[in-house]
Amino acid sequence: MGKGVKVKCMKCGAIIQSMHVHDMQHCRCGAIAIDGGSDYWKASGDCNDIYFLKEEMTLHDLMEEARAKEIMTENYVDTCMRYFKNCGIKVEGKTIYSPIGENFLEDEIERVNILIKYHNYELQENLPLKF
Repeated sequence: MGKGVKVKCMKCGAIIQSMHVHDMQHCRCGAIAIDGGSDYWKASGDCNDIYFLKEEMTLHDLMEEARAKEIMTENYVDTCMRYFKNCGIKVEGKTIYSPIGENFLEDEIERVNILIKYHNYELQENLPLKF
């Protein structure tokens, strides 16, 4: 008996695997199915609902993947904006201003880097006013 391909249902989150020929497996909600084991594979369902998993993926990998998807959402941006406001970090439009005379904290650096990389924000050094 071989090791078949694993797939994840994007609707219900179930991970299913067919271990051999004629071993069709369905997810909990019935949106997808996989068959064929390691001899061949046949997936059924809407292609947007099927996510093929690498054999070596661990729970940590799945959690990292979920985190990557989360940071791409506008909800993540909103959360960062609230966080920055509470920390006194100025943001105007898509410009993040660094704290005057201070460095970002480690958690702030991660958030700033994500916003720059995935959401087209830019970082501007916030210089003290000169009189």
